[in-house]
Amino acid sequence: MTVQTIAVAIALLGQLSGVSSERHLSWRVIGGQDAEDGLYPYQVSVRHQGYASRKVNETHCRDDFSADYHFGFHTCGGSIISSEYVLTAAHCVSYEKPVTFLVVVGTNTLNSGGEAYAVTEIHWHEDFSMWHGQNDVAVLKVSPPIEFADNIRPVRVDEDIEVEVLDEVTLSGWGTTDRTSMTPNKLQHIKLRLLDVDYCDSQHQLAVTDSQLCTSTFHGKGACKGDSGGPLVKVHSNNGTRQIGIVSFSRNCAAGYPDVYARVASYIPWIKEKCNNCI
Repeated sequence: MTVQTIAVAIALLGQLSGVSSERHLSWRVIGGQDAEDGLYPYQVSVRHQGYASRKVNETHCRDDFSADYHFGFHTCGGSIISSEYVLTAAHCVSYEKPVTFLVVVGTNTLNSGGEAYAVTEIHWHEDFSMWHGQNDVAVLKVSPPIEFADNIRPVRVDEDIEVEVLDEVTLSGWGTTDRTSMTPNKLQHIKLRLLDVDYCDSQHQLAVTDSQLCTSTFHGKGACKGDSGGPLVKVHSNNGTRQIGIVSFSRNCAAGYPDVYARVASYIPWIKEKCNNCI
C-alpha cells in the first residue's frame, strides 16, 4: 500500500465517520524559518524512489525533480540514531518494501548535496494503526553504515528524558511555509512549547495518550503535510540535545490545534529490540 493510497483511505474514512482531517497523518512545518547548514546533523530526508517528477516552489527550488534527481522525492523526515539505523514514523513506511526508499543525510537542501543510503530493513510498530494514530514509530536499517562528519551525527534518545508542560522544543523538517505553497528546498525549523496531554486529547477526535506528546501552536504556525516522521527535540543545559518526539498527526494545517507526536521515551525498549541495542 503506497503513502498516497493510505492518504486517500484516511480521507474517505473521515468523510464516512465524521472525523476531521486530523486522520491525514502527514505534515510540513508552517511558519518556520530556514535552518543554517549543519544545525541539525541528525536530520534525514526519507526519499521515495518511485516519484520521478514533482512541481515545487520556484522561489525555493528548481521547477521539477527530473530523472537526474537520483535521490528520489522527499516524502518524510527522520533522524539518525546510529550508523545503521534511522528513526521515523510508522505511517511513512508501513506496507512498503525497503527497496522503495532511500535515506539522505548531510544536507539541508532537497535538490543538492548529501549522501544517500539504501534502506535494507523496515521495522514499523506491530500495534500501529493509521486509523487511531497510536504507536506511530518505525526504525529503518540502512546500508552501508552512515559515515559521520561534522554535519552528520546521531541524535541521542533515552528513557530518562524529563519533559514538562511549556518546555521549549524544536521541530525541524522540509515542507510548505504556508498552507498553499509548495515544498521549499531549504530545511525549516520552529520553536514550540509542550502542551498538557489531557488538554491536547480534548482538542482531537483521535485519542491522545501518555505515549504521545503535544505542542501548542498559534494559527499559521506548526505542522502540515510532508514531514511526518521528523524529530522533535529538546535542548538540555547539561546533557545536550535529545529527541523526545516523532511527528505523527495534526488536525488541519497550522489551524491552532495541538500537534501530536509519538513520545520517544515510551518506545525505547522497542527501538532497542529492532536496532540490536544500537542506542
